[in-house]
Order: sequence, then structure tokens, then C-alpha cells
Amino acid sequence: MACKQSELVSAINSYTAARQAGDGNLIQFAGELLAKFLGEIEFEPEEKLEETAEETPTTEDLLP
Repeated sequence: MACKQSELVSAINSYTAARQAGDGNLIQFAGELLAKFLGEIEFEPEEKLEETAEETPTTEDLLP
């Protein structure tokens, strides 16, 4: 079941209020609720970026 935008906003606000209050139990509960709603969102697939070996630094390139 998809979440409504208002439910997601409410979960974000609840998490924010719990963080400001500093209550560990509320933070955990609100975080789980927020994670539930975020897990229900369908995202478009990301486009893969073409990486070449020339552009990607290796460990040897980063060491002095």
C-alpha cells in the first residue's frame, strides 16, 4: 500500500519533534514509522554513469 504525502510529512515532523525532545523511545518509534513510509515510496531507477579506468583514481594514485 502506498503512503500518502500527508502521512510522510507527519512522520518526518514526528521524528523531528522526537529528536528535539531527546526522548530515546520517541526517536526510535518515530524513526521506525519514518522508515516504514520511506520504504513504501517507489523511485525511478537511477541512470548508470559510465566510468572509465582513466577517470577513477586507484589506491596507488592517492598514496604519496
